[in-house]
Amino acid sequence: MFDYADLLTYVLLVLKRAKLPQHENTRQVLRLVHEAAAEQNVPVRLASDLSQKNPFYALLAESSLIQALEIFAKGAHRCA
Repeated sequence: MFDYADLLTYVLLVLKRAKLPQHENTRQVLRLVHEAAAEQNVPVRLASDLSQKNPFYALLAESSLIQALEIFAKGAHRCA
């Protein structure tokens, strides 16, 4: 998922107005910034959840509602 917070984080990183966030995929974030600086096309998947403000959690269609509630109990706001 890609949202407005991700877009703003992306723009600020590319313009060097923000510090690199502590991200579990730091290599991908660095790649994203370098590709943008080189004026290359950047796939949305690289900027997805970049802001880490509203992470997306994927559930299998067979998952129970209890599993979804457990994710929400941890502070998540979206899952599918």
